[in-house]
Parts: sequence; structure tokens; C-alpha cells
Amino acid sequence: MISINDTGRLQQNNAANYREGIMPADALLVTVVVVAIFVAFAAALAWADRQTSSGRLDLDSKR
Repeated sequence: MISINDTGRLQQNNAANYREGIMPADALLVTVVVVAIFVAFAAALAWADRQTSSGRLDLDSKR
């Protein structure tokens, strides 16, 4: 990361010193929870689509 101080000189920060390369545990937990919510919603939509479309296809095929 490059930061600019008050005098205008550029100063480069080392990522190893500030541990910026490692994802914090709380951010990782939030990411996992958000992905799990999207997966659960997608599963619910797929289940609902299967429940509502299976009967409709059977009735249409018998005509």
C-alpha cells in the first residue's frame, strides 16, 4: 500500500509488517455466512420451482 504523508513524499508500506495479506477471521466469517445465505436461497428457489413445475408438466403432457 502506498501512502502520502503531509510533506508529499511517497512512502511504501510493507504488507508483511501490517499483515494486510491475511484476511481477518471476522471478515472470513461474514463472507461464509453471506455465501451460505445465497446458497440456501438458491436451494429454496430450486425446490419451489421443482414443486410447482412438475405437476404442470404432467398435465400438459397428457393432453
